[in-house]
Amino acid sequence: MNQKNSFIAPQLNFRRACLSDSDRLLGWRNDPDARINFFNTNEVSQANHEAWFFDVLQNKNQILYIIETRGCLPIGQMRFDIDGECAEISITIGKKYRGRGYGSEAIRQGTRLFFQENIGVKSIIAQIKNINEISIRSFIRAGFMMSASMANTTKLILMK
Repeated sequence: MNQKNSFIAPQLNFRRACLSDSDRLLGWRNDPDARINFFNTNEVSQANHEAWFFDVLQNKNQILYIIETRGCLPIGQMRFDIDGECAEISITIGKKYRGRGYGSEAIRQGTRLFFQENIGVKSIIAQIKNINEISIRSFIRAGFMMSASMANTTKLILMK
């Protein structure tokens, strides 16, 4: 087998975010390379982030996971916003870990865990800026299907 073309999927850990993750999440959120792919590209202040983060941790319809390597090294975050039988997903992989295959594998493993923990949810949608082709490909590799394509946004869906 050609080693350059082979890929062994990393086993990842997912844990619920806690207050001590706040600074790390803000750093990932304000990374300029990540922000260009967000719908709101503005930098977020510490005060606004802390208010948002506290609300997310208290909201039973929002699930925020920290994605970690097997060695418990935090590499990203994955959030689900639940609305009835549907949830919307967002994910950020930290700058040092992008381009290593973590994205699609995190989506695959994280959505499987989310469906197991939230049996009432039947589908997960991802809304991605069309310029973020890498993310679109990662979601498709993880099993999402194209649902709609608008002027600036691609919508993908994963059914339980």
